[in-house]
Amino acid sequence: MPPETLSLAITCASLVVATIAQRVVGMGFGIIMAPIVAIVAGPFAAVLVVNLYAALACALMVPRVWRHIDWNRLAWLVTPAALASIVGLLVARASDADVLRSGVGAAAILGVVVS
Repeated sequence: MPPETLSLAITCASLVVATIAQRVVGMGFGIIMAPIVAIVAGPFAAVLVVNLYAALACALMVPRVWRHIDWNRLAWLVTPAALASIVGLLVARASDADVLRSGVGAAAILGVVVS
């Protein structure tokens, strides 16, 4: 099997497992998806892929929950998240890819152990 096909298969399998975990438990999508995609495609692709799929999943749920959205709480969450994203981007651009890859994996494992 060519490496590209294997990478795609691993990413798709992790997407299925992460989606099932998110649906059943209510959390875990990023914890499962990020380290696998970081190993397969690198840390920059991992951030893009995980956030893209997470945003898509949220967008698909919005029509069903539109009336129940707490817009004030959303504003309090989105503002610091946007600022932290900028800081994260700057750190990612200045760091070595292998160090980031190890850091993403370690953070995911730590998150699982702590929770």
